Amino acid sequence: MVRLVSRFFALAALVCAALAKPMSERAMAVHDRRPAPARGFVNSGSPSAGKQLTLRLALKQNNIAGLEKKLYAVSDPASVEYGQHLSADEVAEFVKPTADTLSSVTAWLAEHDLSAKPVSHPPNSPSSRTLTVVKPPSAHSHTASPSTCKHTSTTSHQRPVSCPR
Repeated sequence: MVRLVSRFFALAALVCAALAKPMSERAMAVHDRRPAPARGFVNSGSPSAGKQLTLRLALKQNNIAGLEKKLYAVSDPASVEYGQHLSADEVAEFVKPTADTLSSVTAWLAEHDLSAKPVSHPPNSPSSRTLTVVKPPSAHSHTASPSTCKHTSTTSHQRPVSCPR
């Protein structure tokens, strides 16, 4: 009987191990996709292997509802907070990403051998909540399937942008 129970638990452990998914295979969802390039752009194919792609990731803002409530309060003549407008630092505090958001994004990037650095702007600008990832296209092919577009009216200083395949 003991042998049967131990075999059952061994089999159950094997089934669980087989069904378990590693963290790097998290379920991903496409947030937005264009069926064709935007008006005025043409698909120029995949970027050359030597070109680096610059991706900018905007992190989820934290307390938009709190900011909205505060803005209504300082704008309402009936409020005791009327006229006490927010400083740039106070606005930044409302909308800065949580530590969990930053660590989740950083961990996901690390799982895919990518790293990011904050966009260097004044600390209170919206860009201070943006990360930049710079890698060769081959490093992004498993996550972004890169393709580039060029604007049809641009003849010099062409800057490739992400383009639907």
